[in-house]
Amino acid sequence: MNKLLIAFVLLYSMSLTAQKMPNKWYFGFKTGLNFTKGNPYIIRGASGTTRQAGIQNEYSGLENELGVVMSDEDGDVLFYADGSRIWDGDYHELDVLLRSSSSHAQMHAVKIPQQESEYLVIHPKGIHDNVIGWYFTKISAEKGEDIIVREENKTFVEGNFMQASAIIPHCNGIDYWLVLHDASPKHSNQYVSFLIDSSGISQKVVSEGVYKVPAPGKAAPDDYKSIGIMTVNNRYNVIATTFNSNGEEGVCELMEFDNENGVVVKKVAHINNFSDPNDVYGVAFSPNDSLLYLTESEGEKLNQYAIYYPKESKINASRMTLNFGKGTSARLGQIQLGPNNKLYVSLDFNGRAYDLGCNFIGEIGQPNSRGAAAKWKPEKLCVPVEYKMHLGLGLPSLPKFHIDCPQELLVEPIEEKMVVLEDVELKLNVSVGDTIVLPKIIFSSNSFTLSDSVKLVLGDLVNTMEQNNDLKIKIHGHTDDIGEFKTNLSLSENRALSVKNFLIEKGINSNRLVSKGFGESRPKVPNVNIESRSINRRVEFIGF
Repeated sequence: MNKLLIAFVLLYSMSLTAQKMPNKWYFGFKTGLNFTKGNPYIIRGASGTTRQAGIQNEYSGLENELGVVMSDEDGDVLFYADGSRIWDGDYHELDVLLRSSSSHAQMHAVKIPQQESEYLVIHPKGIHDNVIGWYFTKISAEKGEDIIVREENKTFVEGNFMQASAIIPHCNGIDYWLVLHDASPKHSNQYVSFLIDSSGISQKVVSEGVYKVPAPGKAAPDDYKSIGIMTVNNRYNVIATTFNSNGEEGVCELMEFDNENGVVVKKVAHINNFSDPNDVYGVAFSPNDSLLYLTESEGEKLNQYAIYYPKESKINASRMTLNFGKGTSARLGQIQLGPNNKLYVSLDFNGRAYDLGCNFIGEIGQPNSRGAAAKWKPEKLCVPVEYKMHLGLGLPSLPKFHIDCPQELLVEPIEEKMVVLEDVELKLNVSVGDTIVLPKIIFSSNSFTLSDSVKLVLGDLVNTMEQNNDLKIKIHGHTDDIGEFKTNLSLSENRALSVKNFLIEKGINSNRLVSKGFGESRPKVPNVNIESRSINRRVEFIGF
């Protein structure tokens, strides 16, 4: 496991084929993003025909949450689909109706190896959130030629599956793996891989992960916990899968992937340091694979983790939250890497887009950088509501291309420096029902850095929690009134999170910790001078 958790000091280079990522992303009939000039802009097509123009694009109808785009070797769009329909790059609709549920999260397209112009569109079978199998639809597509449907809605596997899935190029430089995750009670930790070779979908391989998808409850025996997203890192040897709507047990599972044999071989880490583990959804690796981004959908959170640490606790303790939520009713969804090496995040305003005038797409401008240096802009792109395009939580799946896959790590793990702290007399104890204020020396103005002396105080809290396994702690961050309200809210969240991360690093399970920031909204004393403001810059512990 330690082999895979490496701090990347330098960006590695990959030998890519001549193929390029799609220079346009489509979200349904005629609407999408154009990357041909580098940074994207919204496009609205003016040509083409469709049999059901506009029906799926109404907010009151089906969402365009499910989607895929396939490009040629130059990055020009060959075809795209929204889960029900397929169009060519000129918006002409194919005479085929895909039987996919609108609420499913992921579908894929892949070129059949060693076939000149044959492609598979792989899409989930089921209704609402449940997946009861997977289809493929086979088409022939060439640039400038009419697309021909060869086979449609062919079931190649049945059973209860998660929505999470991924296409991974085989390191033989020719074939691909399709990776699914089982959701049936007897096999709920299994990854199911299918080899895609010149004959199409062929060899099936089953391997076991660690996390087990919870079985349906008695009240809803057919409601399988199937919501989640799966992605693979840029070296094609680590898979990340999110497990949504699983209560306090919700996680993102990182598994080492044996690319030669199509199996997961060992756990890299379980990431479970969230404001609400039940809410984890979107996931993406940074371009250099050193960082992982995860969204909490309903809580409007965008989290960043450093995955180069050799210990799971250190990875969880590295959490930084880039988007804290503003009470806008926005949900944060899938994350997708663009051809400009920036990450894009879908935002769903639950129908409020018509009040705002836009469906927004956020941008992480420097995704290899930590914290604020990542340049997160939550409302970077506006899809005007008059386009009648409701993205939901989705962004289109994009093709993956073969690389010279390195199976060995490039550098050894970085040895973490030990900090020697001086002893202090401060002590901290908390039990169920207690509310205790962390000493005011914790934070300087506009800072969320923990001092060495206070880390010793927190060590006492670690000892208390280790001796009382039933004790859970709410960690509330507060600021004074200096600065803008929005900035103070973010600062208070970071103050609470820095304490939570420290406790996780010391071995306290994240499920026992809840952090929240209140900004300047709950002062202990009136903010009238330096002394009173220093009192209000605090963190409170509440035992429960």
